[in-house]
Amino acid sequence: MVYPIPTVGALVTGPCLRVLIVRTLKWRGSWGVPGGKVEWGETLDSALRRELREEVGLELASVQFALLQEAVEDAQFHRPVHFMLINYYAFSATTAVSPNHEIAEWAWVPPRQALDYPLNSFTSRLIQGYLDADMSDHYAAMAEQVMLDQVTTDQLVSDQITA
Repeated sequence: MVYPIPTVGALVTGPCLRVLIVRTLKWRGSWGVPGGKVEWGETLDSALRRELREEVGLELASVQFALLQEAVEDAQFHRPVHFMLINYYAFSATTAVSPNHEIAEWAWVPPRQALDYPLNSFTSRLIQGYLDADMSDHYAAMAEQVMLDQVTTDQLVSDQITA
């Protein structure tokens, strides 16, 4: 294997303006963000979208580069490895998580509250950057549109039922 291994992950904001964090055994039970390895010939964007679909069943919008980190034989990971952690911020119009076998637990939490979880250090830095950049404000308009779309859909269904 050629090192470092490129990986992608995203701190995802949902329509409730909470962020998704996950607990995996690969990170010795600490909390982090969904993501994984970039496959040969795959763009970073494609890898990120594939990994999020596979791990938590979410489709992403408004993907934005956040942070590049390096993990060299870090004791937080379950085995010695050298990773390049390419981190993003993204939005999901839904909070319906469909976890795969890698996800032991997940939570949608207010960004500040996420820092109270036992996070791996890489995720802690990613969330702190999210807070420093006021990313919740960035995603607020998208969240509002999702809510308006849901109200419109609910009204259409209600109108069809009563007709």
